[in-house]
Parts: sequence; structure tokens; C-alpha cells
Amino acid sequence: MEAKYREEGHTYFVEINGKEIILPSVTQLMSTTGVIPQSDFEIPEKYAVLGTEVHAMTELVDKGTFYPEFCSEEALLYVLQYQSFLEENDVDILEIEQIIFNEELLYAGRLDRVMSINGFEYIIDIKTGGKYRWHSRQLTAYNKAKGKSNYKIADLYLGKWEYKLVEQEYVQGIVEAMSACYWDAHPQAYKQLRKEQGR
Repeated sequence: MEAKYREEGHTYFVEINGKEIILPSVTQLMSTTGVIPQSDFEIPEKYAVLGTEVHAMTELVDKGTFYPEFCSEEALLYVLQYQSFLEENDVDILEIEQIIFNEELLYAGRLDRVMSINGFEYIIDIKTGGKYRWHSRQLTAYNKAKGKSNYKIADLYLGKWEYKLVEQEYVQGIVEAMSACYWDAHPQAYKQLRKEQGR
């Protein structure tokens, strides 16, 4: 089975016998199980727009197609910090915006980056907001779906005047618990997916 992504509605899905079955994203796993408090979703629209723009611009940086005139003045400050991070560390970009799918726990997501940083391979999530407890859970789920245990996991927090690379600790058992809770509330889709897998 291969997970697909539709930009409209930010939906991950698999196709079974011509029918689409929706997969939860990592964010949905966390939100439906309360790992992300509802208050953390109450972000003013301008900050959400800024975060989306910064993500798009950093992707252009990594692909070598970024020009400052593409960017708003505010977002440019964050992008400059991203460029400082790249210049001040030995960084090799291994993967950009990769869709990942865990066939065992049945969820999907999109990794911001897989990078080699100063000799170590990391799964990186780029953030333009504050630090929250659930960030380590998010990265744990990404790593679980990626299926390679020797990655380190870290958030790269970009601000207007500085960046911080914050390594996170794996949270054992959290992804299994979130998946179990999610699929317990979606038994019909779960049964179809397991039948397709021959389980």
C-alpha cells in the first residue's frame, strides 16, 4: 500500500478497490487523542500564513531557487536565520518534504527535512512559533513512520534574530497509543485496511 496526499483538505489516503480510505496525519493523531491541547491550535491567521511562507521559502533555499524578492519582509528575517543555520553547521540535505506512511500503525505525514548535521543524521521539523511539549511526540511519530531507528530528532526553531536547533527525546509507546485510540473510533475503515493487508 502506498499513501497519497491531496493538497485540498490536507488529506492523506490509500486507494483500495477504487475507493479512498482516509489516513490520519500525525497532527490528527495528536489532536484527536489530546496530545496537542486545543488551545495550541488557536493561532492567529497571520502567524499561520507566516509559518507557511517560511516553510515554502526554506524549501526554495534548499533547492537553490530562492531569491529574496520572492519573500515578504517579515518572512525574510526567518529565512536569513535558516541560511545562517546552514552556513554555521556542516549540513547535507538528504530529503525534503517527504511523505511517510507507517503500514503497521496506519498513519501518514510529511517530513520537513532529513539532514546530516555535523556528522549525524536527523529528522528535522522547522518551526516558526514557540516550543511545546508535543513537538517531541510529533518527531517520534515521524521517526516511527520513517522506520530507521538511528536518526536523531530535532526541531529547528527559526526566529527573526536567531535560530535554535533543539534535539528531542523519543517518547516510547506514544505513537502506538495514539494510533490505537484513533482507529478505535474508526473501526470500519480500520477493518478495510487490515483486510487489504491480509491481516
